[in-house]
Amino acid sequence: MISFTETFVSEGENDGYIINTPTPTLHDYYNYGGDHCLLMGWDDNGYAIRSFLSFNISSIVPTDNKKLIIEHAYLKTAQCGWTIGDPFDADGIRNVVAYLVEYGTLDTGDFDAETLDNCGVLAVEGGSPISHYDLNVNNSLKNYIAANPGASSIQFRLQFEPGDDVSANSDLAGSYWRILSGDPNGTAMDDYLAMLEITYHYE
Repeated sequence: MISFTETFVSEGENDGYIINTPTPTLHDYYNYGGDHCLLMGWDDNGYAIRSFLSFNISSIVPTDNKKLIIEHAYLKTAQCGWTIGDPFDADGIRNVVAYLVEYGTLDTGDFDAETLDNCGVLAVEGGSPISHYDLNVNNSLKNYIAANPGASSIQFRLQFEPGDDVSANSDLAGSYWRILSGDPNGTAMDDYLAMLEITYHYE
C-alpha cells in the first residue's frame, strides 16, 4: 500500500461568513489590514456570526474503479489578528465547533442548514495573531467519503456553541474570533491560510 499526503487550501470564492440579522447577510471575507479573514461570534447588535470553509479535493478522487481511502485528515486554521471582546467566556463557556456540511455554493440559507457530522471543538480560547488551531477530522471525512465516493468538495461550518443570537446589551455583543480564509489576495501569510491536510491511499 502506498500512502499520499496532500494539503488543500480552502477556496476563497466559496468561503465566507453569514450574520444572522433579520435578513441574513453573506460576506465573502472580513478585511483585516489587507488579510482576508472569517468571523465567528456576534455583531454589535447580538446577531450570531458563522463561518464556512470549502475545499476542492477533486485532484485525489479516483477516475477509475479504485476506491479512495482516507487515513488521516486535519483541518488547519490560524487566528487572524486579536480576538475582539470575549466571545469564549464573557457569558458562560463557549467553544468554536466545526461541522461537516454540504452547501455547494454558499448563500444565506446555509446559516442554519442541516449538518452531516459534528467534527469536534476547533478552539476553546483565543490566542495571539496567527496562532494555529488544528482539528482532527479523520472520522468525519472517512465516513463521508465512504458514503459519497465521488465527492469532490469538503465543506465545514464553524460556529460558537452555544451560538444563538443574544441581546444587544449582552456581554457577547460585538465579540468575535477570526481566522484567515483560503483567499490569498492581499496577504503575505500563505502558510497560515485555512487548509485541509489529507493522507490517503487507493484500493
